[in-house]
Amino acid sequence: VLVLSGIDFMDSSGLGLVMGRYALMQRLGGELTVKDPAPRVMDIFELAGLSRMIKIEMSDKNKQAEDHSKKDAQGTVKANKRKGYRRGKK
Repeated sequence: VLVLSGIDFMDSSGLGLVMGRYALMQRLGGELTVKDPAPRVMDIFELAGLSRMIKIEMSDKNKQAEDHSKKDAQGTVKANKRKGYRRGKK
């Protein structure tokens, strides 16, 4: 279990470390679980495809923070659409 509750940022080095642990656990016949990644780190996992490979557990506190972050992002997209902003335009 990798507890990531204190990690707010992850770059390619961090992704490589997580992937290396995942590969090691696969070779040993085990399983890797990531616990409580911050919303920004979870976004990176999703973009990299790790969220489909690795079991991710969220505590209630971090799940609420992630849900709040997604709602904020969706609100920004909706506000930009109302203003007429589109990708590559305006």
